[in-house]
Amino acid sequence: MSIMALAYASFALFVTHEFEEIIRCRPWIERHASDKRYARDYWIRNREYYPSTPALSACIAEEIVLYGVAMFCAGLLHFAPVVFAVTFANSLHLLGHLGFALRSRSWNPCSVTAAVTLPINIGVMVVTAHALDVVPSIIWTVVVTAVAGANLQQLHRYAGAVERIVRG
Repeated sequence: MSIMALAYASFALFVTHEFEEIIRCRPWIERHASDKRYARDYWIRNREYYPSTPALSACIAEEIVLYGVAMFCAGLLHFAPVVFAVTFANSLHLLGHLGFALRSRSWNPCSVTAAVTLPINIGVMVVTAHALDVVPSIIWTVVVTAVAGANLQQLHRYAGAVERIVRG
């Protein structure tokens, strides 16, 4: 399988997971707001500040653009380290959703697509790993994971501003 095909597969899996987050997150929060099992959950305890579906969609759109540009360039240049690194960073995110599902002993927003896409992501990483040089790949993975984490942190930090912009 070509690096381009792997990049597009990883991107498609990411978008599918993010669409589940857009569609299911806010209704799930509202449905479980008073359930004691979720009282310590980030989404529930911050539900007054958690973005509306339109604001969440705007934030996710930014992530989709960044992920898409990175994967398009990596695929176009046949640069496996970036495909591996971006897929790895996304897989960490998926593990977070699955960890929450295990802690709460229930399916929750994004845990369904996380359970389905994580094994495929691992497959993408295994296949791309054959085309990697170890040191540059480790560097790319650390850099991409740090950038993705910082981006997610900034999206959470500025979610209120995005909310105000979306509401006009």
